[in-house]
Amino acid sequence: MQKLSSDRAVLKNVIAVVLASALVVGVAFFVHRKLNPRIVFVSRFPEIWYPREKEALQQKIAGFFEGVLDQPATSEHCPWLLVVPHAGYDYSGPVAAAAYQTLLGEHGKAIRRVFILSPSHYVDFNGMALPPFTAYQTTLGTVEVDCNVVANLQHEEGCVFDDLVFHREHAIDVQIPWVQTCMPSAQIVPLVVGRLPDPAAVAQLAAALVKFLDSSTVVVVSSDLVHYGKRFNFAPFGQSASLPNDIQKLECNIIDSVVHLDRAEFEGILSQTGAAVCGKNVIRVALEIARQAWTQSGERMVALKDNSQVHVLAHANSAEIRKLSPEDSEKYESVGYAAIVAVQGS
Repeated sequence: MQKLSSDRAVLKNVIAVVLASALVVGVAFFVHRKLNPRIVFVSRFPEIWYPREKEALQQKIAGFFEGVLDQPATSEHCPWLLVVPHAGYDYSGPVAAAAYQTLLGEHGKAIRRVFILSPSHYVDFNGMALPPFTAYQTTLGTVEVDCNVVANLQHEEGCVFDDLVFHREHAIDVQIPWVQTCMPSAQIVPLVVGRLPDPAAVAQLAAALVKFLDSSTVVVVSSDLVHYGKRFNFAPFGQSASLPNDIQKLECNIIDSVVHLDRAEFEGILSQTGAAVCGKNVIRVALEIARQAWTQSGERMVALKDNSQVHVLAHANSAEIRKLSPEDSEKYESVGYAAIVAVQGS
């Protein structure tokens, strides 16, 4: 009897400890949720840039991949940087697929964090806007934001929370279904870059981001290329049968500067031509990340040993897709799309 009473006492103590622990965990969870509520941003862009229905979007993305999967593999190493367009999927989808196909399969499964760098198309501000939400919902479901990274970035100069920026920015949104398809285990860090008033601002933002680079992180640079036409205030070539070739040459020069990871070359082209590139600031930040990361080693790597580590996988423009004639130069418009991938150095 004495042993039975002792066992009961021990059992009561164990139950009391378990209940107390559960209470502590419950209270801690409640406090955490109160202080850090889950805020889901719901996409406002389906049916504008891509299908609203889940199955239709999945089929569209699968169709784009079918068109590019016969391309030779760029590298046995995993990409760390993608430059991809952000137009409607009917326009830029095939080009985007050429970049994202490098993250299908095992490469994509290994990715845990995706930075999405976007220009600001509608809101004018200095620096870089951080997401005020903790998850992002698209047609394909909900993906979590890496809140730890965001919490660290809020202390960096030039980084601000701005809800309004994200409500209208399609350049972030169009990338997320690709991420959800190719990198199903990844969290995202969506960032919108505004005006960068001087070179120091570019370097500061790059330095803030480069510390998070590792072998399970991808940087997606969301940018179209040259916007040509009166509507874009950039139409320097005039009426000419060679207009498409002139635009193509300019875009190839810009692409080459990115392939060379040469920010000075990129800046020189913009300065000399005044080319309207909507994502020029995010490209600047990406090229500066590459420059700074060049000297890193270990897990905070990305040692790019030579230009063979960077690949151009596709290049197209909206004028070709729409089959516009250059004969009417007053109405001729073109937006360029490129898929550029940088792989991790070995």
